[in-house]
Amino acid sequence: MVNYTLWSNIRALAQTKKKGRKIGKLRFKSAFRYRTLNYNQSGFKIDREHEFITFSKIGALPFRMHRPYSGDVKGVLITRSGGEWYVIIQAEQKVSEPKREGRSVGIDVGLN
Repeated sequence: MVNYTLWSNIRALAQTKKKGRKIGKLRFKSAFRYRTLNYNQSGFKIDREHEFITFSKIGALPFRMHRPYSGDVKGVLITRSGGEWYVIIQAEQKVSEPKREGRSVGIDVGLN
């Protein structure tokens, strides 16, 4: 995902340059300046029972669930903010139809 992000940014810079805008040189971004990792639909496994999340290339990490989620997990975002790491779980939820109870009444009061 990091490679995909890098190449999409380079493509966007190329399009900006074609439009006539001036762009600077690319800089190296060290591991300490990188704040986000994106796992898109694979490369992770969530163990809710033991509160561990396992990432490929990183390993198993304990986590504390702030808010339970429901639905199919589509991706995981790892973000560093203020020196602490956070895991954002992107889940697709099914939308349910609202329940209709009894009869509904519409009233027209008019405008005068």
